[in-house]
Amino acid sequence: MNNKAFIPIIIMLSGVLTVGCTNNTISLSSGQNPENITKALNSVKIETQTISDSTNEFESNISIPIFPESNKFLNELNILMEKEALNIKEEIHQMAKKDFNKNDLKYELNIEYKIHTLNPTFISLTMENYQYTGGTHGFSNKTPYNFDLTTGKEITLEDLFKENSDYKEVINKEIQKQIKEEPDKFFPDEVEVFSGINSKQPFYIEDGKLVIYFGLYEIAPYTAGIVEFEIPSNTLNNIASSPLIK
Repeated sequence: MNNKAFIPIIIMLSGVLTVGCTNNTISLSSGQNPENITKALNSVKIETQTISDSTNEFESNISIPIFPESNKFLNELNILMEKEALNIKEEIHQMAKKDFNKNDLKYELNIEYKIHTLNPTFISLTMENYQYTGGTHGFSNKTPYNFDLTTGKEITLEDLFKENSDYKEVINKEIQKQIKEEPDKFFPDEVEVFSGINSKQPFYIEDGKLVIYFGLYEIAPYTAGIVEFEIPSNTLNNIASSPLIK
């Protein structure tokens, strides 16, 4: 059985921007004036689409944000996130069908989202999925979506900082400091010498704070979960180029 439900959420903004994407490459819609679009709306109504599926061999619960269709960029983001979630669902379901006759084990998938920042110029949200396909425990993964709504460009960690700045070194020192405050939580090698962030490091921004995170087993045992580090803004003030970090 497959069920869908919609739960409305209201987020107040001073405006929204209309942008679009093609083949997952996101760009500003042609013929649009960002300043005019920003003044167009005073609020955005966000609905949560819930997709539930249950069979003998598989159970899934997926929650994804549904942004207004009048905003073309966010509408394209709707399509992208739904497509990625349903692709994961189909993959796990096919695995469950194949393996069920062997072990009578019911596979599970749960996907939820969290909006960390949404304003007329920027969106930062994460989608977290939990999969159980046998073994002692399941596996969780978190995917970030950080986009500049004035250009439609996906924002990388490097984009937040001045060119040629030593942002990695600054962030690494702060994370190393936080790791040493809770050494038992991490792998011993990371406590001794933190392996460091990379150019594609997952992150999100919430309340003007940069949050760096690591997946399961990257720097800590499974019991630690997805490990997050909030980087104090005062450590980034001299190198930050983005007003998103406050």
